[in-house]
Amino acid sequence: MENMLGGGGGGAAGQFPLEQWFYEMPICTRWWTTATVATSILVQCHIITPFQLFYSFRAVFVKSQYWRIITTFLYFGPLNLDLIFHVFFLQRYSRLLEESSGRSPAHFSWLLLFATTILILLSPLLSMPFLGSALSSSLVYIWSRRNPET
Repeated sequence: MENMLGGGGGGAAGQFPLEQWFYEMPICTRWWTTATVATSILVQCHIITPFQLFYSFRAVFVKSQYWRIITTFLYFGPLNLDLIFHVFFLQRYSRLLEESSGRSPAHFSWLLLFATTILILLSPLLSMPFLGSALSSSLVYIWSRRNPET
């Protein structure tokens, strides 16, 4: 029983396995994963709509809706199995890259900033309103280039 509640074995006392897994994530990965799940829950509960989240040059720079620069990377779709797979890949490869980039989250933050900037610049050419999947795929690509032996 103690192992089920997270009190025995290898974790911190009093933490459930899901809680332990969450707090073991590096900081950038933890925030991105949390924001992604929270965004999908807010859309599922009809508090916000996907139309308020997608990136559009006109909406951002003409109508001053600057939040769209961030929210386009957080929305992967409604709560379903596809979202679970996206969150799994996002968390796994983001965590591996962040842990391999050193002790400071600044290196990984710069990587995210560079990748998001490139994707924002390419978005009008590719007609992609939501860029979360593209960013997740780019992190998988970067990880695979850094680890060609696996």
